[in-house]
Amino acid sequence: MLYNSPILEPLIKLAQPETQQAILCNGQETLTPRQLLTESMHLGQQLLKLGLQKDDIVIIAVAPGADFLKVMYATMMIRCQAAIIDPEMGRELYAAKLSQLKPQWAFVDTRLLLLQEHPLLRYAYFKLADKPVYFPRVKNLKIIGSGPRLPLLQKFTSLQKLLKAPPQTVNLLEDKSNHNYLITYTSGTLQEPKGVLHSLTSLSRSINLLSELVQGNPNDRLATYLPHFVLLGITAKIPVFIYNPKLNVRQKLDFFEKNKISILFGPPSDFLPLVQYCEKQGCQLPASLNHIMLGSAPVHKSFLKRLAAVCTDQVRLTITYGMTEHLLVSTVDGREKINYTGTGDLVGKPVAGVEVKIAEDGELLVSSEQLFSRYYHLPNRPEFHATGDLARLDADGNILLMGRKKEMIIRSNTNIYPALYEDTIKKIPGVEEAAMVGIYSPEKEDEEVYLAVETSQNLTAKYILDKISYGELQIERKALPDEVVFMQVPRKGRQHKIDRAQIAATIKARKK
Repeated sequence: MLYNSPILEPLIKLAQPETQQAILCNGQETLTPRQLLTESMHLGQQLLKLGLQKDDIVIIAVAPGADFLKVMYATMMIRCQAAIIDPEMGRELYAAKLSQLKPQWAFVDTRLLLLQEHPLLRYAYFKLADKPVYFPRVKNLKIIGSGPRLPLLQKFTSLQKLLKAPPQTVNLLEDKSNHNYLITYTSGTLQEPKGVLHSLTSLSRSINLLSELVQGNPNDRLATYLPHFVLLGITAKIPVFIYNPKLNVRQKLDFFEKNKISILFGPPSDFLPLVQYCEKQGCQLPASLNHIMLGSAPVHKSFLKRLAAVCTDQVRLTITYGMTEHLLVSTVDGREKINYTGTGDLVGKPVAGVEVKIAEDGELLVSSEQLFSRYYHLPNRPEFHATGDLARLDADGNILLMGRKKEMIIRSNTNIYPALYEDTIKKIPGVEEAAMVGIYSPEKEDEEVYLAVETSQNLTAKYILDKISYGELQIERKALPDEVVFMQVPRKGRQHKIDRAQIAATIKARKK
């Protein structure tokens, strides 16, 4: 049986008018709402025939695009539990997550399957690729392959064949239960990964609130490479154009201009190359832009000033603050943040329905209908989520972030938890101690990650980087350090904890 859901309802409404215009543009492929809904329902029906059932756990390792969206909608209709695990993740981390999930099914890009079958090709790929991706073999896992046709030996079902099967009439049943659908991994350890489990209701509430931020102009067009922002565009009735994030700066600007893109969203690191290009060329961002949304990482005033300088005054700058467990907590106007002169990092007032309070130790606590259901490995969660951010509220109700409670580095849009990787790094022969720290770089408008290594042997930075970039000790690509520094790793207190502040101070002193 296939079921309706709050996330599907906007697509169903868009599919009803007789005249249909494209809602999704992915290279040469365009889809109207009706086509997207029909093909997703058809895929759901074929997956049921294949044996996929309600509450089955599925992994989605498919390239962002139309196929990804159809798989999401189809598994949503079946009421599966879908996990999106970044293929750039290190092998140990990926294996730990799969061991916890015990999935029955996986939707996998055929290029990842090809790498499984050819060790020499895999070795060369991991040596040469800037950001290699990986999907491990898992016993008894049923594979559905998406992507180009390739000479594969292993048994799998082709997604394209499922989509080309003869269609039949499909009806969606109503189900008001709060089904837990999406599992997204965030912090944790190798022994106990922390999967954030969201319900269809919590996801729908977040997507609706985000869509309210971009509604208003019937001629808007949104560009993204992030699948969840495709859902945002559809909910807001805005055509979505998917682009390749690996395009160079000039190619991205050409893409935005050619397609008359008006809305962009991303972390500051996505926009910094665009800003630098405009500064160097003495030009502004495309005139079609009217709204830039920034989030997923800290947004510093120094960067905002540079971004505003290459935009016209008509471009709205919206800063969003949230986390995996609660996708949207607050928003603030970018120019208001530029003009803010008080203490703390201004992230604005809580959005509708969000309740916040400050714990005795200064930590920000949040709760609303957007809040996740629980961590996958735990039976329940508290009423309020502890964000890990120290904060205070001003007289107008704005949230002001005062620092981090947890040891965490945020680079680009990635949360890097040092403890997650340090034990793996210490397995490298010759490494006696290892510690990761983040130091803000004004030039990059982002955190730089430094790896402090203590050793009594004559090791090199290249040796360390090679060990953690590929092979058995590979760590997540997004956590690789910008620089390896050899030093005695200092400790403090009775518990002999690593003194990360002293490490950072030592590195800064060496840089002077």
